[in-house]
Amino acid sequence: MPNRKALILKLLLTESEENETLIIEKQLELYNYDFSSFKIENNDQLKDSLESGEKFDIIYLSAHGDENGFANEAGDYECSWKNFGELLYNSSCLDEDNILLLSCCQGGLNKVAYDMFYICPEIGYLCGPRLSLNSGEMLAGFSVFLFNCAYLGLDPTVSAEKVLKATDMRFKCFDRLDTITETAFLVHTEVLEIIPVDLNQDGVKEGIIVNQKPRVKPIVYTEEDSEQQIEDSN
Repeated sequence: MPNRKALILKLLLTESEENETLIIEKQLELYNYDFSSFKIENNDQLKDSLESGEKFDIIYLSAHGDENGFANEAGDYECSWKNFGELLYNSSCLDEDNILLLSCCQGGLNKVAYDMFYICPEIGYLCGPRLSLNSGEMLAGFSVFLFNCAYLGLDPTVSAEKVLKATDMRFKCFDRLDTITETAFLVHTEVLEIIPVDLNQDGVKEGIIVNQKPRVKPIVYTEEDSEQQIEDSN
């Protein structure tokens, strides 16, 4: 059986991030994953890393993040979750039963999962923290997750619950098949419009771009999301 494949995307380019991702890479090696690792400083580099022609079982994204997107340490490159979803869909880089691991603050918020699942239906699972964490805390959480999911073979959503028991940190894993039936998901995605495009100019509309229509009132998904909306409005 061929090794599974993982993609590590590093945006912070700090010593702490390098230590975090190095240990994650070694852990994946122990679990018989081949991995590719890229330092990302702009959108072209992110696009190129996804368009390598390989399909990945795990994508591990290390960056600063919030409910709208992620950024690098310097603050001179930002990517919205919608744009990231477009890049994932257009690159066809995801294998079946894949997991997107978001090592960035608030990567486990409902809004992030709703955007990503709607724009890129190929995403199987999405996991991230529900709060702001540093690199050491991210490492602890995702190490527990990978041990349970990638090594023991437990369901990804159950593996995220194991993180809370082991560390007292709330990580949440979203299962696409469960999430897309939620009322909040259906309401949220009403404002998103996916437009097929011909990326290769060969007459086949194999890619997408995403437009968002304005919404009069924000949606409250959970108590934590409500608190974040209040904080953002102050």
